[in-house]
Amino acid sequence: MKITDFKGNLRQIALRCNTLVEDLVTKKELNLFLSNFKKKYISCELIRIGGKGDGGYLLPNILKDIDYCFSLGVDNIANFENELAENII
Repeated sequence: MKITDFKGNLRQIALRCNTLVEDLVTKKELNLFLSNFKKKYISCELIRIGGKGDGGYLLPNILKDIDYCFSLGVDNIANFENELAENII
């Protein structure tokens, strides 16, 4: 069995167990990412908007400065959107 076939089979088995297997990055790539992230990081208070479980998000507490918000949720739960529409906006 080829290595690529083995990796593909392993990914399929993992997906059946609700686990996503991704390729790892090198230590150099990770350090570069973290270095760039730290340069642009801004510390601020976070607030939770949305449901107590899935469907809630942590957002910077600067909602008055935000004009648009796009949610990438894929379920039929809209707690996040509803709370924004009812209480924030």
